[in-house]
Amino acid sequence: MLKKMVDELQNYKGKSRTACPSPAEWENAFEDAENIFCVPITSGLSGSYNAARVAKDSYEEEFPGRRVSIIDTLSAGPELQLIIEKIKEQITLGKTFEEINKVVNEYKEKNWTFIHVGFHEKLSK
Repeated sequence: MLKKMVDELQNYKGKSRTACPSPAEWENAFEDAENIFCVPITSGLSGSYNAARVAKDSYEEEFPGRRVSIIDTLSAGPELQLIIEKIKEQITLGKTFEEINKVVNEYKEKNWTFIHVGFHEKLSK
């Protein structure tokens, strides 16, 4: 199955693209939570991070006392999952919102995941 997917990607002649969630979609995802940790892909590759920041500002203005942390993951790969796991770990340890932010920001600065893509043409189109 994986080989079939890779073959299809290598043979695809169209343009690759992604869709960025709007600020309203981010706000809807925040629902009615008191403390939110939002983990979008890197700000360097997508407008998702910036849309989430706009949603954060609007959400916190609409609901004073609620807090949203938008974490620039500096990644579009497996590091997102590692950051989410670090957040879950800190919540389980009973850390405060501020403590979790500090730990996660230190963690993301110290950890790097390297990925090798076998066919680079699709990344540049």
